Amino acid sequence: MFRGLNNLITNSVKGNMFDDNAFDISYFKVDDYYLIKFIPKDENMLQFIAKFELKFDIKTSDVTEVKMIEPSEDYTKIVFKNKTRNTTLDEAVFNN
Repeated sequence: MFRGLNNLITNSVKGNMFDDNAFDISYFKVDDYYLIKFIPKDENMLQFIAKFELKFDIKTSDVTEVKMIEPSEDYTKIVFKNKTRNTTLDEAVFNN
């Protein structure tokens, strides 16, 4: 399930997220972001996940929010904020 969500996010960066035939996809423009809703076509997956929602910033096309909604309407929401890009990292960060 999380692997599928990860694939959606990864494919959005690659530019081919909408090639997946596993979902019914709806697109919306809302204020300063785009909202894309993914409803699984697989009946087994629908038992656990009613839909995924991805929000993209209109100006940067960055994913700003991921929401995974269960059939009971409970949800898990991941918000990406305070992002930094192309910063220099000390080599020590990668040492165990």
